[in-house]
Amino acid sequence: VALLGVIGPEPFTRIDTATQARFYADVSAWGRVPLAPSAMAGISGEPSLLQRDGLHPNAVAQPLVLANAWPAIAAALRREHPEPH
Repeated sequence: VALLGVIGPEPFTRIDTATQARFYADVSAWGRVPLAPSAMAGISGEPSLLQRDGLHPNAVAQPLVLANAWPAIAAALRREHPEPH
């Protein structure tokens, strides 16, 4: 299973984005799973791709979410026998 590092905007989180990014990178390395740095890359901050709340992707953005996440998902699927940690 791929680790998807979806980092929320700082005003809505209790920790800053740099700390969140380090957390996801550490968990990815520890669990030996691929990391998708952000499923929301190119989507966040683009009103035409967000729902009314300004945070969540809308239907138009779904192909972009998949495109952002797919490399990590595909890498995880190619692993036949994940190594235990």
